[in-house]
Amino acid sequence: MAPNASPNASPNASPNASPNASPNASNARARGPLSFVDARGGAFAALAAAVAHAQGHPDALAATSSAVSVPAEIGVVLDEIRAKAPDVLGTGKLPVDAQRVDLASWELSLFDGEGELERLSAARIARDRVERRVEALLAAVD
Repeated sequence: MAPNASPNASPNASPNASPNASPNASNARARGPLSFVDARGGAFAALAAAVAHAQGHPDALAATSSAVSVPAEIGVVLDEIRAKAPDVLGTGKLPVDAQRVDLASWELSLFDGEGELERLSAARIARDRVERRVEALLAAVD
């Protein structure tokens, strides 16, 4: 075992794997779909799943632990990158074997006030952050 390795660490785990990936993220496809979960009505989960779809993971799911409510600007900023917002599930509807990725620690936000420019700007920033995080996560999974 490596000097700094956890005794419970998977022998196949990448040392650069995302802290939000499951310990067996390298087996995500064998174990179940990658499922992005937020508590923001599915807005961030929809962004993450759409990016994953665009990067060759069409089975990625979006789910929320709150009532589903994806603001219109999410669809707009996904259209800008030729991606489509997926349907958002409640977390209770996820498959039992889903590989959940909790987006709570990803430091994402949207603008809830008035003003279309402000709302779109915040959604674009969130989309760009999600793109970077999903790319890193998928690199660790693949």
